[in-house]
Amino acid sequence: MEKNEAKTTLRYPQKLKEEFKRIAEEEGLSENAALVQALVWALKFRGQMHVQ
Repeated sequence: MEKNEAKTTLRYPQKLKEEFKRIAEEEGLSENAALVQALVWALKFRGQMHVQ
């Protein structure tokens, strides 16, 4: 399996950054991994959230 990597620079509010830092520390992840995990989750469950 080939690993695809994309470098992206994101700018988001400090409060959001702090929340992802907290989540990353709780789960033993890097901040980037926590952010990617949240994005994947959001895409996976996007359809279900709109149905409610």
